[in-house]
Amino acid sequence: MRILKGATLTIEPGVDIQVYNDINSDYYSEIISSPSISVWGKVICEGTEDEYINIHNADWYVNYMWSIYTIGDGEVTFKYTNLYNAVTSFTGKDYGKSNINIENSNVTFYSTLSADNNMVYILNGSTVDVLYTTDATFSINNVISSIVYIKSTVVFDTNNANETVFEFSPEAEQKYYWTGARLKFQKSATNNVLINKNDISMNPFNVTFAVAQGETEYNGNALILTDTSSYSNTYKISLEGNGSEGEEYIIYNTLLYGIPESLYDYMVNDFFDRASDFILTNKQTDDFDISKLPPFVTDIKINNMDGDEVTTVGKESFRVFVKFNRDMDTSLDLDVTFGSVRPYADYVINGTFIDNRTWEGIFDMTKISNAGFEGGYQHFSVKNARAADNHSLILADNANLFTFTIDTTTALAMSMQAISTNKGVELTWVQDDYDVVMGYNIYRSEKENGDYTKLNTTIIPKEETTFIDDNAEPGKTYYYVFTVVLTDLSESTPSGKTQCTVLDTILPTVYHTPVNQGYAGNNLLISVTASDNIGVKDAKLYYRKKGDADYKVVTMSKYNDRYTGKINANDVTLDGIEYYIEVDDGVNVTQKGSALEPYYVVIKEAPEKIIKGDVNNDGAIDVADALMMKQHIEGTRLLTNDEFDRADLNDDGEISSLEVLMVLQYVNGNIATL
Repeated sequence: MRILKGATLTIEPGVDIQVYNDINSDYYSEIISSPSISVWGKVICEGTEDEYINIHNADWYVNYMWSIYTIGDGEVTFKYTNLYNAVTSFTGKDYGKSNINIENSNVTFYSTLSADNNMVYILNGSTVDVLYTTDATFSINNVISSIVYIKSTVVFDTNNANETVFEFSPEAEQKYYWTGARLKFQKSATNNVLINKNDISMNPFNVTFAVAQGETEYNGNALILTDTSSYSNTYKISLEGNGSEGEEYIIYNTLLYGIPESLYDYMVNDFFDRASDFILTNKQTDDFDISKLPPFVTDIKINNMDGDEVTTVGKESFRVFVKFNRDMDTSLDLDVTFGSVRPYADYVINGTFIDNRTWEGIFDMTKISNAGFEGGYQHFSVKNARAADNHSLILADNANLFTFTIDTTTALAMSMQAISTNKGVELTWVQDDYDVVMGYNIYRSEKENGDYTKLNTTIIPKEETTFIDDNAEPGKTYYYVFTVVLTDLSESTPSGKTQCTVLDTILPTVYHTPVNQGYAGNNLLISVTASDNIGVKDAKLYYRKKGDADYKVVTMSKYNDRYTGKINANDVTLDGIEYYIEVDDGVNVTQKGSALEPYYVVIKEAPEKIIKGDVNNDGAIDVADALMMKQHIEGTRLLTNDEFDRADLNDDGEISSLEVLMVLQYVNGNIATL
């Protein structure tokens, strides 16, 4: 596609654009023949907060790239736009000055973005992913109040950056050959947060925060290292430019998190490291305001119930305090979790904000019965937070930065684990409270604090520590405890409660009468009746004009157990309609029809006027019409589709005795209209 000089293409809110091309077997052919948009004029994507524009690959083309070129004075603006898999290139340097503006948008770039002589802005709550730009330069002018994810080897070069989160985290397939990344500021860097999320133990690499020497401002930037397992080959602060050896250059208020103070000097790469460059000094000032930075967690502390700060917990309750650098939106429910492996979300801590910058929660280890905890570190994760005064500033990632230890010698007492399997709920348990035991009893309830019923008919021998509950209803949640039966046949107090949701093996039940006829230019309604043992999550109608490659999808509206989807009139043409339906309960999906074997609807020319009640279409409503309706109800006659439409007075998809009576009343003159 080409947008010529003087032309403007405006894309309106809610538009969905799919990109695709024929795919050749040759890898290089795929790149050369990829779709592209060349812009000499203007492209303006005018989405809204409620209706984003989506520009993305077609489903079958998802693994391929496509290109956007701005040429000469070409200009592209993305507002409230989701843009994926784009390779971008600017040739304005030789022919003019190109512009690209990204505002309140989510953009994924798969190759070099070079500003050169161009004007490139990332603004106001935008999210930009930088992917697969190995040993390339990603160059822009300004990035403000946004989030930038850098997931490949790249030099990210910007003139100005303010109140932005830069997150370095290579994609899985790049972890083992990513050589590093550099974030280079040419003019100013103020109040930014830089996060290094790479697993250093797997692949050490450099992330360089480079500043250019000159009359520039570098003030209030926080560097966060979330993997504290190693400090070599991590963040470096370096100075670039020309000057006399030993000349001092000052940056202000650069904060380092996740790194011991004893290694702060190691992080500064200057004259003392290279013996051939300037002296770079990080100076802290009294007037520095940490609340000007994007929101991040500054500290997480644990107190026991006596109020003492601790770093190790056992079988006890404890309080967790999460501290932020600025006022947060306290209307959001903060997600605070911990675990031993990513995503560190094994256990949820419930709590609330006690002031605008502090959240407090309580966790009770004594109620965790499936805690066969490994000794050692647990890692906190804090999510779902944003700044109080600017909701586009969301919380910077902090997983793995704050840790604590569980002491298994005190955590382990009477604990049970429940796992749902195809055979039922598998229960395993351990206990170290009692040395001499006869066996165990297992109890189950449908509510956490409900009535617990014993499952075993005889005492479970002490040698056995496994029990299968094979009488659990699929999709249902149960709560379990166990007791120790002592040699005097007395029972211990119950273990902590554990819960388990049984695998939902029951598919949704769906009934559908295929629609086989419609009228051109009229809406077409498709309905199903659906139910499920747990509940229907949603029902979707997939449809396309016969001969089209791709299906469109609509979520069907619900009324009791009936779900209805509407195919818009402009899609209902004489080509005919193909469709199928999927009903999802969150685990299982039932289909009526399929993408390969869809239902087919014949579309006819719409009659000029359908006269309701004139079933035989003879121009008069009389007893003969009522008789045809009665015979259809009794099953002695099947009306054609057209006859049925004229007989279905209220368009509810069925003919009732009441409608027959209405026709007779009309014939007898008792009512004036049908």
